[in-house]
Amino acid sequence: MPRRRLLVTTPAAALIVLVGGCAAKPPTPGSGPPRPAAGASSTPAARSIPAPTAHPATPPTATRLSGQQPAGAVTAGPAGAPAATLPPYSSSARGIDSALAYRMRYTWRPGCPVPLSALRYLRMTYYGFDGAAHTGEMVVHAEQATAVVTVFRRLYANRFPIHLMRLVDDYGGADARAMEADATSAFNCRPTTGGTSWSQHSYGRAIDLNPIQNPYLAGGTVQPAAGSAYLTRWPPRKGMINPVVRAAFADAGWYWGGNWRSPTDYMHFSANNR
Repeated sequence: MPRRRLLVTTPAAALIVLVGGCAAKPPTPGSGPPRPAAGASSTPAARSIPAPTAHPATPPTATRLSGQQPAGAVTAGPAGAPAATLPPYSSSARGIDSALAYRMRYTWRPGCPVPLSALRYLRMTYYGFDGAAHTGEMVVHAEQATAVVTVFRRLYANRFPIHLMRLVDDYGGADARAMEADATSAFNCRPTTGGTSWSQHSYGRAIDLNPIQNPYLAGGTVQPAAGSAYLTRWPPRKGMINPVVRAAFADAGWYWGGNWRSPTDYMHFSANNR
């Protein structure tokens, strides 16, 4: 603060006391409240998800898979909050051992068009509806294992949400039950829907993705029934097939049943367009 000064003009002049003010430095143009450093957010930073632990040698039970909240998972925060940091994508592929063969007794039996030795059991990280990372499982043909892992790596990188990813054996081999549970799945030795020939699922060359959000349509039939809420296909909602998903499968050489005229199978992707 400046010192007070006495200014004398004449002997009889009155003393004029000038008191220096304590005004703050005037603001410069565009100044305002202090801004956070670059990259800072006004909301708390999201916690990172721990990297997945090593998988057991034997297949996990269904309760430890995608339908359950994983330990340490970070769900999406309030609107406007930064997205959770996800762990790196992880995948593994192995043959069908005796323990897994017993578990798959609902979806494979002697007389199926492929032997168990031609199939591969995959475990893959996927982005859930809750905004967290999960580990799912799938059985596909050995020749398609690499392509499938690559497709789901792209879906994870683009945070395409998947509700569940389980073997159809968890539903007693019943395709209808798996669809009603909104489970993404692949291998299931069964006939085509409404037909008698082998479905491409019987070869491990087809995948059904988020069945409720991407239903099967044939005439006036909608499967699963809950898929009726998703017959309006634009704009896409959570879990509905979008251009990112179609491109990922197309680049792997797979085809989308959503392009079929009758039936129209929005959930279905296959390696040979059947």
